[in-house]
Amino acid sequence: MIKFAIRYVKKREAMFKYGIAGFIASLVELVLLYLLVDFWHLWYLFGSAIAYLFGMILSFVGRKVWAFCDREMGFRILSKQLLLYTFSFVFGVILNLVVVYALVEWAQVHYLWAQFIAVSIVGFLGFAFNKAVTFNPKKK
Repeated sequence: MIKFAIRYVKKREAMFKYGIAGFIASLVELVLLYLLVDFWHLWYLFGSAIAYLFGMILSFVGRKVWAFCDREMGFRILSKQLLLYTFSFVFGVILNLVVVYALVEWAQVHYLWAQFIAVSIVGFLGFAFNKAVTFNPKKK
């Protein structure tokens, strides 16, 4: 049983690392938002925008270097990857809102469960897109 679990995790190592990198980026984003608003007295929406952008860049770096073991740092490659990653990030936000809205308004699912479901769907799709397109060594 333990050998099966180890093999299971090894096969999905990039997916686990992808999730962990996103989780860490989200925690840093929340801490930064708190600091910007409560200590530096920035307007909460401005602080949210700065924290969100910082979180996106942190998750990009973590996922590129750690989850997908992509160490290429040339300007052309980084620019292309960051653009694709930003596209997937924005698409993910929009899809998240659509899924949450549909589950809450049409399926009568509690908003927290709807968010959990939406994050799971968007996370899996984001991983698949970024693995196949953004950080695919064959597509560089």
